[in-house]
Amino acid sequence: MSPPPDLFDSSSSVTAARTFGALVENLTEHVNEVIGVWGEPLSPTLFAVVDADEATQIIQGFFPIIDSGSAQVRPIVDMGTVMEIRDEMAD
Repeated sequence: MSPPPDLFDSSSSVTAARTFGALVENLTEHVNEVIGVWGEPLSPTLFAVVDADEATQIIQGFFPIIDSGSAQVRPIVDMGTVMEIRDEMAD
């Protein structure tokens, strides 16, 4: 997700509350768990790791800044679980 350049503007508490602050709060409301949210202010790039059952939860969580740029959503899985499922399917 490429947020607006003023997302990390620490000189404006209003901007921070409207963007980053609103995002974290909104993610917390819509996904199962927010693992972490990090920013790379020189890009500016935002990274969020969340636990969600459906992609719609993630979209709802990012709603405060969804029109601010593009996003890459990359689902990840627990490899131990994948191996268990593979073994079950092989039986």
